[in-house]
Amino acid sequence: MKNIYLRVLSFGIFFQFMALGIFVCIVIGVFLSMAIRPALTDFVFREQELSTVIFINRIAAEVLVQEDFSGVTGPEERARFQRFYERLQIPGLFRLKVWDPQGVVVYSDKRELIGQKVPNIAPVRDGFSLQTTVILHSYDRDDPHDAGEEPYGDALLVYAPITFGDSAQVVGVVETYARAGFVLQEIGSITRAFAVRITSSLIILFVALSYIAWQASRTVDRQRKKLQEYATGLEDMVRKRTEQLEETGKHEVEQSKELLRLKDQFVFIAAHELNSPATALKWGLAALQAARSDFSETERDLMRNLKQATERLIVLVEDILGVARLENKTIRLNLTVLSVGEVAGAAIREVEPRASDRHVVLKNEIEDGTLQALADPVRLKEVFVNFLTNGIKYAKPEGGEVRIWAESRGKEIVVHVSDTGLGIRKEEQQKVFEKFFRSKDVHDIEGTGLGLFIVKHLIELMSGKLSFESTWGAGTTFSFSLPRAGESKGTLGLIDVPGVHVP
Repeated sequence: MKNIYLRVLSFGIFFQFMALGIFVCIVIGVFLSMAIRPALTDFVFREQELSTVIFINRIAAEVLVQEDFSGVTGPEERARFQRFYERLQIPGLFRLKVWDPQGVVVYSDKRELIGQKVPNIAPVRDGFSLQTTVILHSYDRDDPHDAGEEPYGDALLVYAPITFGDSAQVVGVVETYARAGFVLQEIGSITRAFAVRITSSLIILFVALSYIAWQASRTVDRQRKKLQEYATGLEDMVRKRTEQLEETGKHEVEQSKELLRLKDQFVFIAAHELNSPATALKWGLAALQAARSDFSETERDLMRNLKQATERLIVLVEDILGVARLENKTIRLNLTVLSVGEVAGAAIREVEPRASDRHVVLKNEIEDGTLQALADPVRLKEVFVNFLTNGIKYAKPEGGEVRIWAESRGKEIVVHVSDTGLGIRKEEQQKVFEKFFRSKDVHDIEGTGLGLFIVKHLIELMSGKLSFESTWGAGTTFSFSLPRAGESKGTLGLIDVPGVHVP
């Protein structure tokens, strides 16, 4: 029932639309016909002008002679003018005047006008200049055109020059008065015919376009319904497929998490297990060196190589353990009030031998006890050692300098570590803190690419921020902040990373 009501309603709207459209077409047709009427009138007058001039001159050439316009009209001249008048056969013609060059009427069907001279008639003057004039004129007693005329309403006045043969000399001007009703009726007929045709064309065009639009609308409606049905089916299919993928994805995510957990656990255990023998090897070598002093040159080289290899192994194991603890969030911090200068000095003393070997000067410009921060002394020393080690490793062959200084900024202490080493290329700077990143310029220098990754996370765990500035070939300055002692609301002592249980 509802569908029938909607169908009837749509048909009613359609017929109202058609009726309104047809009415608009009729209005447009009438408007266009009225708009072209002035142009049509002008066109008819031009045609009348041309045809009258040709017709009058042809009849004049057949009936009249040039001497008829000399100003003297005898019986023969009047007879020829009478034949000229009778042969004109202009529709609605009721008055004829023939003017000679002196502006005198040499002939008229109204005898009283013959011999009269009416001055200042512009169309007559124009006629002697080979100009034809057509005027739609209404009777006016005071107008020179209507001198001696009875009221006649509207008339079409034509002033046509007369010439003989190939000569351009105008011998006279013929003035004809024809009732305008015929011409106006012709213009009206043409206008009405145009209005009917243009209106009919508009209506036919409107109906055709409406029919095409209706058919297109029906086609679009059918296609829309099919698309809707297809979309509904597709949605069901996509929903089912999505559910399957989600189920599969959940399973794969769980598997990935388990694999990552096992991997992290394996790396942590492996690094932890490697740490003990590496440390034992280091201390064993130290004890052996302390027990004997009579090593040969070959043995000393071997001991030195073993010591360097052991130290590299210990650094690697410590880096791997550090990354594993950071990723597993199993780092325990011992936050305490400390002297930043003292921790920096301890770090310098630890790496001093390596700095001497590379001819790198280490400077600590922080006075002991002047700047106190809330931090973990072990982790802070690890941060300093990492920066100092990098400054030593990446120093230029001729040596260089690594300088530590700090400043107090509000509730923070900002520490700077600058070196005069190789620096970091601009295009690589955004990758500096990524895990395992190493510049393409230092592949021949030993390193794991984990140091700055660990340092960044350690500083952030101590509520600080890390940044750097570097110029390739001139060196790098790392800057990090720490909470100033007495300003932090943290808890002193041993703390675990939030949200992680540390056994």
